[in-house]
Amino acid sequence: MVTEAARSAVRQEGGGEFELVVVHSGTERERLDGMIDGLPDAPCCLRIRRVDAQRAAGNRAAMCNVGVQEARGEWVRFVDDDDLLAPGALAAYRAHLAAAAGDGDGSGPSPIVWCDLVQETYGRRSGSRRPLRVPRLNSRIAARAGDRTEAMLMAHVGTATLFARRGLLVSSPYSEEYGAAEDAEWLWRTAIVDGAGMDFVPVILTRARQFGDNTGDTVGRAELLRLQRRAADAVASELRAAGRAADADRFEDALRRRDGPPGRIALRARATNACARSRHLTRLYLRYSGVRDAFGMF
Repeated sequence: MVTEAARSAVRQEGGGEFELVVVHSGTERERLDGMIDGLPDAPCCLRIRRVDAQRAAGNRAAMCNVGVQEARGEWVRFVDDDDLLAPGALAAYRAHLAAAAGDGDGSGPSPIVWCDLVQETYGRRSGSRRPLRVPRLNSRIAARAGDRTEAMLMAHVGTATLFARRGLLVSSPYSEEYGAAEDAEWLWRTAIVDGAGMDFVPVILTRARQFGDNTGDTVGRAELLRLQRRAADAVASELRAAGRAADADRFEDALRRRDGPPGRIALRARATNACARSRHLTRLYLRYSGVRDAFGMF
């Protein structure tokens, strides 16, 4: 799976020069080195580096933070071993950044950019690799949520879709106290920083493969939701402590409300804007023409 994820990265074309940092917290170093050596040549990939991070074992937030510290580029895109980047993903980000820089309002691209995805559910890794459910668009998964809060909190604006400025990830790293839901906690905490709005690229750029032993199963759905709600409560408290009661009210209102499809995107956007209160209002490009062709899967 690591090989598949790495190949989806190094095969990117049209996205400018980039590097691949492989953060390793396991023990099979020789096997990993062999995988790296076996990756295809990629003219746009300047270098591929393995970083050993034993202290981060079992903690995805810590592993992400190690990768950010080691990275040398201006923008960072996380790719877990169970994720695949769509062909042309980096080119899509590059096109978005260029368009945002030239839109005439002087604000440029927001420091947080996210994309749509498809999510596939499989049996346990030792079992079948056949999808057990039809892939769903990120913006439509919320229909299965158990309640309104969960509909917004379970959104995949996180590690599997995040493209962000490295400077922001350095100054506001993932909280390693969260064994799960670190992406939701990070998004809202970071949005409080002035100017930390987010943009949405309406193209499937990630194929997220959900296995039986992914975080939702190992941590437990109830515990995952509890951590996400804990993050939301902490953000609301921080807003009130900063004298921003009106923003806290708007944030909490976003947790309670549900729109029609694609409601979860609108809710997350509204919550993030309540935190950010900046000129970088969330840009929601909800144009879905051609979205289903990104992976040639539909």
